Amino acid sequence: MRPVRRTLPLALAGLLALGAIASSVDANDQRPKPDFALRGVDGATHRLSTHRGKWVVLEWVNFDCAPVRDLYQAPRQTMQALQKAAMARGVVWLCINSTAAGKAGHLTPKQGQAALTRMGATPTAMLLDTTGAVGKQFRVRFAPEARVLSPRGDVVYVGGVDHLHTVLEAATTGRPIPFASKPVKGCRIAYATTTAARGPKAPEFTLRDTTGAVRRLSDYRGKWVILEWVNYDCPFVQKQYHFSHKTMQALQQRAARNGIVWLSICSSARGKQGHFSAAQANARMKKLGATPTAYLLDPS
Repeated sequence: MRPVRRTLPLALAGLLALGAIASSVDANDQRPKPDFALRGVDGATHRLSTHRGKWVVLEWVNFDCAPVRDLYQAPRQTMQALQKAAMARGVVWLCINSTAAGKAGHLTPKQGQAALTRMGATPTAMLLDTTGAVGKQFRVRFAPEARVLSPRGDVVYVGGVDHLHTVLEAATTGRPIPFASKPVKGCRIAYATTTAARGPKAPEFTLRDTTGAVRRLSDYRGKWVILEWVNYDCPFVQKQYHFSHKTMQALQQRAARNGIVWLSICSSARGKQGHFSAAQANARMKKLGATPTAYLLDPS
């Protein structure tokens, strides 16, 4: 933990400069962004996507873990100082507890609120991830561990909290992030071992593809399946298939290499934009270089 203590002044200086960063969101950026909704110890539901346009720090905590306590304990209170400096300049700081119920470090809302008060910690919110879904989404293994998200919603840093100052300082000055990830040391997170209840099964359907073959969704039971609705005349679809970057074509090829079934489905009615006959669809896919497992016709 010594590197954190030595570099605290740099961390604070970097955070205080955050006001100079442009926080505009690129409306044309169509890449998927991480999102989640978790209940906070304040009783409110917090959604990550509401903070787009701001720098966001996600900090995983377990106050029963010695390395975490070392960062929060008096008189240094390293993390509290970082949180205050960050929030003063508009940075969103979300503490997350992904420890399963019954495990050391798990917090109830009342316990979480009491811990923040006792330590004088002031994150934007303390969130409870009892199922571990969010921790697993971000592939977090230890506490303390952090993720830093840019104003566009991209994860720009993965690693220990002792490197936050370097990442944020680079960001404030417009320089490239010096590293995307760093090793983490701490207490392994005790995730829930039971599997969350499964949702209803995907509804069965039967459709013909552009070769005339009948395709049933249940034929692919046991495999990952992607259902992609397409309309090759739609400008938003055209953007993803454009020859300049071929986003969807690359994804389809990657899926095929990993044994994933990719079914493109056209539900445009006859006479409406995007409707194609089998021959027209085959010709368009050949022109675009699209390679789904099958293109299914769903005019009804």
